[in-house]
Amino acid sequence: MILAALLGAPHLLAQTNPVISLVANAEGESPVIAPNTWVEIKGSNLSPSADVRTWQTSDFVRNQMPVKLDGVSVTVNGKNAYVYYISPTQVNILTPPDAMTGAVAVVVTNNGSISAAYTAQAQGLSPSFFVINGGPYVVAQHGVDYTLVGLPSLYPGSTTRAKAGETVVLYANGFGPVTPAVANGATAQTGTLPVLPTVTIGGIPAVVTFAGINGAPGLFQFNVVVPSNAPTGDNELVATYDGVTSSPMALITIEGSSPSTVSEFYAAPDGNDSWSGALAGPNPGGTDGPFATFDHARAAVQRLSKAGLTQVTVRFRGGTYSLPATEYFTAADSGSANLKIVYENFPGESPVLSGGARVQNWTNVSGNVWKTTLPPGAKYSENLFYNGVRRLRPRLGGILGNYYRVANTVYLAGAGPPSAAPDPNCPIYVTGSGWECFDRFQYNPSDPIVSTWKNQIGRAHV
Repeated sequence: MILAALLGAPHLLAQTNPVISLVANAEGESPVIAPNTWVEIKGSNLSPSADVRTWQTSDFVRNQMPVKLDGVSVTVNGKNAYVYYISPTQVNILTPPDAMTGAVAVVVTNNGSISAAYTAQAQGLSPSFFVINGGPYVVAQHGVDYTLVGLPSLYPGSTTRAKAGETVVLYANGFGPVTPAVANGATAQTGTLPVLPTVTIGGIPAVVTFAGINGAPGLFQFNVVVPSNAPTGDNELVATYDGVTSSPMALITIEGSSPSTVSEFYAAPDGNDSWSGALAGPNPGGTDGPFATFDHARAAVQRLSKAGLTQVTVRFRGGTYSLPATEYFTAADSGSANLKIVYENFPGESPVLSGGARVQNWTNVSGNVWKTTLPPGAKYSENLFYNGVRRLRPRLGGILGNYYRVANTVYLAGAGPPSAAPDPNCPIYVTGSGWECFDRFQYNPSDPIVSTWKNQIGRAHV
C-alpha cells in the first residue's frame, strides 16, 4: 500500500495544468476584450486530450448558456464566462455582460486543473465584424431574401454582390451594452444600441437603419443601406461607435450603378496560382482565392484587358513571397497617363518580398555546430538570416571566428538590364560600377592566402 502510494505520487505531481498564451477578440484577434463579447483563448491543455466540441442543446439548463463543457470552465474578472467551444489548444467563450475595464484576469479550469491567471486588457467596446473563413469578407446577407453577399466564387451558387441602394444585414461583435440590458446567461438576447454607429462602405457614409442584438447571444446585427455611389468591387467596411473603430479591416463586395474603372488582384502565401486572384482570401471550399506568387500576379496584370480602366491594383497579404530571380519591370508592366498600375500591401498587413532561398534539413554536428546541404543550383549568397534576424556567416575559428577581409568587390563591365549578365556568377547590376560578382573579390594582402581556397558550389555544406 505504501509502495503504491509512493509510485502514484509522481503521476499526480506531473499532472499538467492549462496554459494560456493568448486572450483576444474572436474576430480578428484584437488583444482588447469587452463585456458580452465573443473571445478566443489559446494555449495548451485547455481541455481533455482529443476533446473537441461546441455546446449542444443538452448543455443548456433552465434556458441558461453553459458555463462548463466536459469539465472545462473559464472565469473573466472573477466571473463565469459562457463556454461555446473547447479543444486542447483553444476555447471560445462569451464574456459575461458585467462592466469591466483595464487589466482583468482570465483563468481556465480543466477538470480541476487550474491555469495561471492571464492578464487581458478590457474596455467597454471591442468592435469587429464577423468574417467568412477567417476574413477579410464580412458575413453579410441581402436584406430582401437573406442570401449571402459576396463574389460568386466565394460560395459558388450561393453568393452574389450587394447592389448600390439595397439594404444589407451585417453581423458584428463587441459593440457594448444594449437597451434593455441583456440578462446574465440568457440563451436569447435582444436590445438596441443607444446610438446608431457610423458605417462607411468604400469610405462613403452609409445609412444605418438598425443596430442591436436580435436573438443570438452576443451577435450584433446592423441593417445598412449600400450607398448609391458605392464603386463596383471590394469595398472596405468600417464601423465607428463611441469613438472606437472596428478592427481588423473587413471587405464587402459591391455591384455599383456603373461599370468599375478599377480592377483588383490579390496574392497571399496560402493562395494558389491556379485561382482567379479575385478573392482576398481562399473561399471555404478551397476552389478560388488569391494568387500565390508575385510573378503570377504580375502576369495577370500584363494579360488583363485594360480598356476603360483607370487603375489596376495588386494587393499582397501579410507573409513572405520568395522571388526566384530579380524582377525587372518593362513596358509590358507599365500604365499610362490615364491608367495606374499599383502593387501594394493589403491594408494593415506587412508582406515581405524575398530573394532568399530557405535552407532546411539541418543536422547537429556537435554543441552549437549545425550542418546542412545546400539545394541544387544554390547561388552565391551574401546574407544569412535565422528567424528573421541577420546572423554571422560561417568563419574559421577564434572567439567570434577569424575571417578574411574583402578589400573590394569585383565588377564586370557590360551593358545593364535588360541585357544579360556577362557571367552567371555576376548577376547583380550596379549602376556606375557594372555587374557585381560573388565568386571573386579583391583580397587584403595582409591576410594569409592559401592555394586550397575554393569557391562555394551548389552542393556545398554551410
